[in-house]
Amino acid sequence: MRNVFVIATVITIALSITPPAEAAVTPSFLGLGYHEVPSGGYMYSSVYGVSADGSVVIGRSEVNRSSTAYRWTADGGMVDIGASHLNAKAVSADGSTIVGDRNHYAIRLTASGIEDLWASGTASGVSANGAVVVGMFSLRALIARHIAGQQARGR
Repeated sequence: MRNVFVIATVITIALSITPPAEAAVTPSFLGLGYHEVPSGGYMYSSVYGVSADGSVVIGRSEVNRSSTAYRWTADGGMVDIGASHLNAKAVSADGSTIVGDRNHYAIRLTASGIEDLWASGTASGVSANGAVVVGMFSLRALIARHIAGQQARGR
């Protein structure tokens, strides 16, 4: 009898210190589509980055060998970024800064436009506020800080 009491006490204590289970979230999936209406043939779209809250998604879309980088939002859908040969690789936490490459130049895209960062490389990551960009330059890792007076650095 004493063993039953000890076991019941242990179970009661364990249950009282166990945090309540969070409400189960049902996964959902949303196809983002393509940058133009497909008329058959070859097509794909891929995602390379997402903002912290999931409201901005960046990637690449190709329909019949016509490819483009895109920015997707729930309100606007998939929108062509508008620069030929651009590859979008990452997006800042708030979705305002996109980095990648275009014609072998690392780029940063903001509301102000596209900025070439460095030649012979690609930008593959961006900090939450868009001020620091990382990537590759001539097969070497690189970090670039976008603060007045600082230049790209690498080893």
